Amino acid sequence: MLTKAHIVNGDSRHEVLYLAPIAVVLEHRNKGTGSKLIKESFRLARNLGYTAVVLVGDPEYYHRFGFKSAITYGIKSQMDIPNEYVMACELVPGALKGISGVTDCF
Repeated sequence: MLTKAHIVNGDSRHEVLYLAPIAVVLEHRNKGTGSKLIKESFRLARNLGYTAVVLVGDPEYYHRFGFKSAITYGIKSQMDIPNEYVMACELVPGALKGISGVTDCF
């Protein structure tokens, strides 16, 4: 599920999309279903004009799709979530350059 979110820094608000955790029922795992869902989410996000996606999840899984620790962009969670699980992915190279702040979605 994609939901509109923001990176907030003072009065500055940068719109991004929040990707809710991907879950695949056991009998459909390891068949590429999760990858297809993420790739389709990226396609839809780009078509809607979004340039970046944020999420909370397992780094070992999401890094393969281009997600990086959001802290590398200066983005933090508003909740007490360890930085390695808060991730961001630029759909357009450089989309998060100069953007920093706190997410309003998690």
